Amino acid sequence: MKNPQGRPHKLPYELRKAVAETVIAREMTYRQAATKYQISQGAVATCVKEFKSGGIKKTNPPKWIADQEKTDKEKALERENMALKAELGDLYLQVKMLKKADSYIRWLRSESSSVITSENWEQFKKNGPNPPEIKSSLAYDSLLYLATLVHFYLVYLFAATFSIDMSWTEHLGRTLALGISCGVIGINVTHELGHRKEKLHQWSALSLLANSLYTQFFIEHNKGHHRHVATPKDAATSRLNETVYAFIFRSMWGTLKGAYQLDRKMFAVGMLVHFLYIALGLIPF
Repeated sequence: MKNPQGRPHKLPYELRKAVAETVIAREMTYRQAATKYQISQGAVATCVKEFKSGGIKKTNPPKWIADQEKTDKEKALERENMALKAELGDLYLQVKMLKKADSYIRWLRSESSSVITSENWEQFKKNGPNPPEIKSSLAYDSLLYLATLVHFYLVYLFAATFSIDMSWTEHLGRTLALGISCGVIGINVTHELGHRKEKLHQWSALSLLANSLYTQFFIEHNKGHHRHVATPKDAATSRLNETVYAFIFRSMWGTLKGAYQLDRKMFAVGMLVHFLYIALGLIPF
């Protein structure tokens, strides 16, 4: 047992009582009691004094003694209590987050933050279910077709300057440059033109997608994605905890499959254009 050195109020109740009774009964001297119980003589005297003055009051033992006296069951219960407190803390944070989300949703539904104002609501009731069409801008359309022409010029430049004698680094750089153009100009401009109703816009979108061998996007995006967005049926919507690589392969296959199911005639036209592009690309070889 650890020697508290003159702090008898820190000793267990049973030990203080035993020390006092032993000395008062003259079974031991102060020195003998101090040696036996491994405490100081001053602590023995204090125990005797407390006992004579009205009895020794029972106090809680120090933490280091209490820890030694704990059973395995009590320690297991303490660990369970700590785990429960941690879980309660997590639940508290989740409840706070849900309350904040609820308040945010209520704010969005309020009149001050609603995107539906009295003016556009009256306009909607006046025009019926079909909103007024937005007039196309000549300047905006000119930018779209300028980007289209730039992309086709890059495709022509890529094919016209091709040579088998080029190094592999040149082939890699040219392929990456054209691929970036197909993604940045081809698919992005296609997304805008593909939403137009005019045939010129739609065929321009298809011709841009043909450079990327991705004409199935035009079919699946307009006829499938807009209908099933954010649902399991949508190939362009990622799943919960899905990695980006798994999403890419699933989306590519889902777009191809969805385009075939939605419009087989247009799908066949797109595949024919793909075949022609591949055939033209193999001519230099």
